[in-house]
Amino acid sequence: MKLVYLLASLAVLLSFAVCNTLTITTVAGFTSSEGYSGDNGPATNAQLNGPRGIHVAPNGEVYIADGSNHRVRKISANGVITTVAGTGVQGFSGDNGLATSAQLDTPYNLNTSPTGELIIVDRNNHRIRSVSSAGVITTIVGSGIQGFSGDNSLATNASLNFPRFIAYTSSGDMIITDTENHRIRRVFTNGTIVTIAGTGVAGFSGDNGLATLAQLNTPRVIRVNSAGEFIFTDSLNNRIRRISTDGIITTIAGSGAANFSGDGGSPLNAQFNNPRGLTLTSSGSIIVSDRSNHRIRLIENNVVNTIAGVGTPGFSGDNGDARQAQLNFPWGVAVAPNGNIFIADRQNNRVRMLTLRSPTPTPSSASYLSQKNTIFLVCLGLLLVLM
Repeated sequence: MKLVYLLASLAVLLSFAVCNTLTITTVAGFTSSEGYSGDNGPATNAQLNGPRGIHVAPNGEVYIADGSNHRVRKISANGVITTVAGTGVQGFSGDNGLATSAQLDTPYNLNTSPTGELIIVDRNNHRIRSVSSAGVITTIVGSGIQGFSGDNSLATNASLNFPRFIAYTSSGDMIITDTENHRIRRVFTNGTIVTIAGTGVAGFSGDNGLATLAQLNTPRVIRVNSAGEFIFTDSLNNRIRRISTDGIITTIAGSGAANFSGDGGSPLNAQFNNPRGLTLTSSGSIIVSDRSNHRIRLIENNVVNTIAGVGTPGFSGDNGDARQAQLNFPWGVAVAPNGNIFIADRQNNRVRMLTLRSPTPTPSSASYLSQKNTIFLVCLGLLLVLM
């Protein structure tokens, strides 16, 4: 009986160690030097320039907001990278024509609309743009005039101020982080835009009250969870905040101090340093790119932990434990349908991937887009083998 208990305990300990270790690899970019090259070849041989956002489409293809190249690029299922929007020349042009012939200005983040269009947050153009399945680009939010205006009118006539991210509700409404207006805005399916959080004055206030009366400070990335709540990075408040379905705002992570602490404890007591990206797992856990701490952190079961990044800026660690790797100001983060986690490692000019098990040696084969990475099954299998 003691032997059974001993083996069971060993199984639990080993499964915990394995199931909390992610392997990190590079899937796009080969150098930390900024530049543009590599289209129509393996993404691992391409050059990127300040990648900001990362998006995994429902079919598993990976889209990169290659911000300082003023392009949106795609890694296809065969691992080949191509440009899908932007000429590479900074500016604004091209609406109602092919996206590859249009000018963008520092595209920041990407998403897929409920009807399948690629949505681009064209930050410095103060617009949200849409690329159809035929490759045609149009503006769907924003007049292009920097500022704040337009609430309760058509979103195409509204002024935005360096927007950073969009998400969708289950009803198809678009949620925008209007970052330098320090607001979160909602575009209803009838095209009307309203403010749903933020007074427009940068600061921190309003927890446990109506979100429209709260102060935000540079909200960047927002997601909608399965309950219909909005989870977002309130970046310069160094907090993660939540807006309930009845419009009440609360802090769910971050003490407000710009520093690093708190792993293994309550998210509310943890310190973040300019958190940028945020995504949700299928189970509702929160993954945060803690930018100036050079880490990726996981909030799960009311505990925060680092899952990637040693905390010092640089590039190292590929093919090893992600917690021992160096990141350099990570920004966007996204979870693929198969459970792999993608990171826009901005200052390293790379896209990196976290997997539970070692990926195939040649990312150009793109099996990393389709291979299963189901943590529960792997961990359960380990327990069964050991026990």
